[in-house]
Amino acid sequence: MLTKSSKGLCIVFVVSTLGRSGPTRQLLNLVRHLYALSVTVHIVTLSPEPTESLINIFRSAKLTLHSLDLTRLQSILFGLPRLKSLITELDPDIIHSQGLRSDALCAYLKHPVKITTQRNNPSSDYPRLYGPLVGRLSAVAHLYVQRNLLVIRCANSLHQKDSRQHPDSYVIPNGVDVNEFTPLESPLKQQTLRERLELPNKGCLYLYSGPLISRKNVACVIEAFSSSNSGSNYLIILGSGPESVVLRQLANHHPRILFRDSVPDVLPYLQASDYFISASSDEGLPNSVLEALASGLPVLLSHIPSHREILERTDNAGVFFDPQVPQSLSRLIHDLPNRHLSSSAARALACTHFDSIKVAEQYLALYENSL
Repeated sequence: MLTKSSKGLCIVFVVSTLGRSGPTRQLLNLVRHLYALSVTVHIVTLSPEPTESLINIFRSAKLTLHSLDLTRLQSILFGLPRLKSLITELDPDIIHSQGLRSDALCAYLKHPVKITTQRNNPSSDYPRLYGPLVGRLSAVAHLYVQRNLLVIRCANSLHQKDSRQHPDSYVIPNGVDVNEFTPLESPLKQQTLRERLELPNKGCLYLYSGPLISRKNVACVIEAFSSSNSGSNYLIILGSGPESVVLRQLANHHPRILFRDSVPDVLPYLQASDYFISASSDEGLPNSVLEALASGLPVLLSHIPSHREILERTDNAGVFFDPQVPQSLSRLIHDLPNRHLSSSAARALACTHFDSIKVAEQYLALYENSL
């Protein structure tokens, strides 16, 4: 448990917005724990909030919020002087940014302790988001401005890719609130929950939860499930995104592949399921997998570096497959009863190595050592 008092320490977090995303959820976990330690926390957003925002959750946590209320163009033209003025007023011990625009502005602030957390791989993510040319230039720019910041990465795989440019960077993993994400106490409660969610109350449920985008490679999961002898197995695809129509067409009304739109709270679906699947081609350190483990779900993961990093400490919380070969996942599903995967092992892995309280302790130690 967090017991150390850090009263007097003031930290300003700078982000583009509090839009619903994995990095925003990680920020929420961190600042909640810091606030509980009597750390003074200010959160500065650069732009107005999008439609899907977590700002009300931040407000309910009694966190102090500030917004520069600038568009992307305005933040480029006027963001630095506006941010400088606010930082002078708040007078923090530490400035902690997250994301390209925030890092770019904070890099040019004159302050002794400027930190950033990198939760993605700019070299592969930005070309997918912004196109080959703009994406590559954005990735180069992001890595360049980080030279003026102390860099924390959420995974060793990210650290190994970029450590030559930032040899003094650190690795602190993403965390999960293991008090929020918990397994159900009995099969009867799971059956009741399935009925409430209008899910099959018999059989084995495999869950994918996340955006329906190319990087998540959900097509591999659908193809694998469609070609397997699914028996009493069901695949639940929980999410929305640009590939939604194509993926539904690919499923071709398969009776055991069920689609559900994105929901604000994924926990009930995790608790109603038996296994979690991720076929991603690239990740930082995915929240969805950590939340599944904390909820007691063994995981079936593509064998990418960040997934291997999560499971490297255990043998029976999950297994890997080749995301380029859907048949490898089909065979894995068929052979799963012989794999001896354990719900308790999945839960133990999350609690021991990815508890958000322990992650906050690592951040706090780094903050204090940086002063």
